[in-house]
Amino acid sequence: MSYLSHAFTEKNTMPHRSYMLSQRINKLLIVLDLLVLNLLSVWFVREFFTQSPVLLAIMVLQTMSWIIITVYMNYYHRFYTRESVSIYLHTTKAIVYFSLISYILFFAVFNAQIEAADAGNILYVTLYIGAFVLYLYLSRLVLLAYRRLHRDARELTSHIIFIGSSESLFQVMGDMTGGKIKEYRAAGYFAPEPYSAAGMTYFGDYNALDSLHEGRYVAHEILICLGAMKDERVKAFADRAENLMLRVNYLPSYYEINRPVSMKQMGRFPILALREEPLGVEWNAMLKNIFDVAFSLIVFFGLLIWLIPIIALLIRLESKGPIFFVQQRSGHGNFVFKCIKFRTMRVNNEANSKQATKGDARITRVGAFLRKTSIDELPQFINVLKGEMSVVGPRPHMLSQTEDFSKIIDHYMVRHFIKPGITGWAQVTGYRGEIHTEADIRNRVAADIWYMENWSFILDLKIIFLTVWKAVTGDSKAY
Repeated sequence: MSYLSHAFTEKNTMPHRSYMLSQRINKLLIVLDLLVLNLLSVWFVREFFTQSPVLLAIMVLQTMSWIIITVYMNYYHRFYTRESVSIYLHTTKAIVYFSLISYILFFAVFNAQIEAADAGNILYVTLYIGAFVLYLYLSRLVLLAYRRLHRDARELTSHIIFIGSSESLFQVMGDMTGGKIKEYRAAGYFAPEPYSAAGMTYFGDYNALDSLHEGRYVAHEILICLGAMKDERVKAFADRAENLMLRVNYLPSYYEINRPVSMKQMGRFPILALREEPLGVEWNAMLKNIFDVAFSLIVFFGLLIWLIPIIALLIRLESKGPIFFVQQRSGHGNFVFKCIKFRTMRVNNEANSKQATKGDARITRVGAFLRKTSIDELPQFINVLKGEMSVVGPRPHMLSQTEDFSKIIDHYMVRHFIKPGITGWAQVTGYRGEIHTEADIRNRVAADIWYMENWSFILDLKIIFLTVWKAVTGDSKAY
């Protein structure tokens, strides 16, 4: 079991750094594609049109066309780790759709603005589209060349553990070890007894699943053959796998799972993911990141830049101590970050272990107002700008709470699959504040997981509105 311990029990490093790297490259590619498209639009309009207002219209429509096409095709999802054939196939399909839309736009929408001859029109539009097509193919060629030169298979792929045995599972293993599925690396398998699997490590029978209990498996996954779910030990492990930071996938068979699941592809094989994760799609994640930064900058320069000195003066006039209360919290992937708040309590030795209660003697008069109006949370927009938090997401808990709750609440660690937020669905649906019973934290976790599985940009806007509304009208649980 030495290999297993080495591969899956690192607690202070980031075993999903490869996953994060591929996400960053995907986002960079999105930005670069849109930048090149708009630069080409500027060139095209200067050569083709005399009216400058047309430039903005063309840039907006062409940008929206590319965005709609790529979102519809899920084009950028796991782009960096796809097979080269898949990359060029999807790129070609996107080009075909984009070219058709472009010709329609230029000759149906902008025909009245075109002053050149008809033959010249076709030539210019073709050159414009051709330049973008050339960039797309060359940039993908450069990307694949870079990946071939620099990719370490262990570092730039997600490790996956197989559980069970079936003909379908053997085919997935064969494709993975044979290099046909490049976005995953087979770590090994659990089965009642070892079987022939080239390059695979046998970790033991289902009893050995208990040996994974102490691990922390950020961004790693397991693939369970549904036939193995007949064994109670496998069922028990599947229930707690997410608390070990393992994403759970099922290989379909004739057995049914008593909960909704999400279908996705692993190479040429359809698999069932235990959870739908809209923020796993690069466009969604990028939209959320852009909004986080833009909204936080507005709040910081429009509000915090003058509010902080006022609040700081009020805090210091009432009690001695720092202006900000900085506390270690559990963040994305369960990695620790320093959460910033306005200090609302007198300096005490229980701040990092005891949650605030109604009528808490530690809370100052200024602090009571800050907590009631949620103004004490505003400095966390600094955490958002640092990339540690999001405007909307599960509220980050103290490290001691994370450790305690993860032992008693099923699927508690799922809330760490995404960035924590300044506000969240749980907070606006009545599950904020002091935790009195186990039901309180269970309801909060259920709300956080529901948000993760049902995320949309509109939902984020709704939560922000409800947060402001509750801050203005008052929340009985804000104390």
